[in-house]
Amino acid sequence: MEAIHLEDKDNQFLISISKEAIDKGTLIKLLEQIRIEFLSGKANLNKSAEQIGEEIKSDWWSNNKAKWIKEV
Repeated sequence: MEAIHLEDKDNQFLISISKEAIDKGTLIKLLEQIRIEFLSGKANLNKSAEQIGEEIKSDWWSNNKAKWIKEV
């Protein structure tokens, strides 16, 4: 058996992964990432929403960096 096998069947992808190829925790993390990608695609966010998110993160770090990272 192959470590990872992908089959395209009707409107689905069937994936078989050998237990020797990946541990269950890693597989669950991968599936969660796929789910997040799927949901974000359904949300149909445009570039402006992404840009606003980046600005929010940048502002937050500017205001809070000193609390989390001590400068030497």
